[in-house]
Amino acid sequence: MILKEHGYDVTTVPGGEGLLQRVESDRPDLCWLDIMMPKVDGLQLLERLKSDDRFKDLPVLMVSSMPPEEEP
Repeated sequence: MILKEHGYDVTTVPGGEGLLQRVESDRPDLCWLDIMMPKVDGLQLLERLKSDDRFKDLPVLMVSSMPPEEEP
């Protein structure tokens, strides 16, 4: 909501499923991933994004709600 309030277009991909297809169709300036998602691991999604030449230069911001001692 904060990004939208500041004029940014925000697209969500609940659970991370279909992320690569959405990134391909929307061509975002930034991808914001949660490390721990209910259906898909954010680190695995990051690996998939960066292994694809089309998206290797896409900036990705990783966030987590895990306490630091539980980080992978």
